[in-house]
Amino acid sequence: MSRSVPLLVLSAPIFLAVVSAADPPKSKAPILEVIGLEIRRALPDEKEEVARLNFPGTNVELFAALPDRYVICCDADQSRIDSFADDLGTDLTKPQPGRRTGGAGVVPFGVEQVSRDGRRCQVTLRAASVPAKDARKITVKGTLVLKCGSDEKTVQTADVDLPGQNEKMKVGEYTLSGGFFPDSGGDLSLYLECPTANVKTVTIFGPDSKELKPTFGNLTKRPGTFDGGKYHQFITVPKPGGKVTVRVTYFNKVEDVPLPVDLTVGLGL
Repeated sequence: MSRSVPLLVLSAPIFLAVVSAADPPKSKAPILEVIGLEIRRALPDEKEEVARLNFPGTNVELFAALPDRYVICCDADQSRIDSFADDLGTDLTKPQPGRRTGGAGVVPFGVEQVSRDGRRCQVTLRAASVPAKDARKITVKGTLVLKCGSDEKTVQTADVDLPGQNEKMKVGEYTLSGGFFPDSGGDLSLYLECPTANVKTVTIFGPDSKELKPTFGNLTKRPGTFDGGKYHQFITVPKPGGKVTVRVTYFNKVEDVPLPVDLTVGLGL
């Protein structure tokens, strides 16, 4: 019988010191806080098709807080997992029985990964395997790299049509594409891409010079992700019915802030 054990584990915040010659003397220490744990055993092919949206393995969800900086996103390319094991010595980076793929990594939490004030970032530490049956704790070691911005600036393109299916437009160094997802009701789905992770917000103003706000949430203000050497962000806005102005607010200075990860999480069984 397959076993799926989604668990939520709350722990006390873990305070870390990031040492840098550029840090102010009274800079507040970063905080890592475990907010969730999920364990999911790999299923046979006929069952995996039903559960395909859930990744098998072990996931530890974290909040990382940087009170004195503005977090743009997690850098999935530079972040790394050095070890992921249970207290019985099981290496959770190994493939599960019947699987060929192992490994571990840091996975940004999609469009909701950064808080609106830019002070907190949510990420998932993921390993391919699951703890042994009698294990009680999991230890994860590695480095989480957050991209933080300062020196805010803007660039915009005015009096343009938003890109449609298979169309693109440029706003400075930023490329905005259309047609990645089917339109949802009166909303239009767009995709922003650039080589530098320095975007704070993307704001689109309609023909009446008022900001376009999507009917489903407020993803225009949400951050993107950085992986594969590029920054990506999905945006939804109502169909404007005319020419628009696209404004990108970005940071002129971007700093990579490494946070050491050394966590022990109880299974709570």
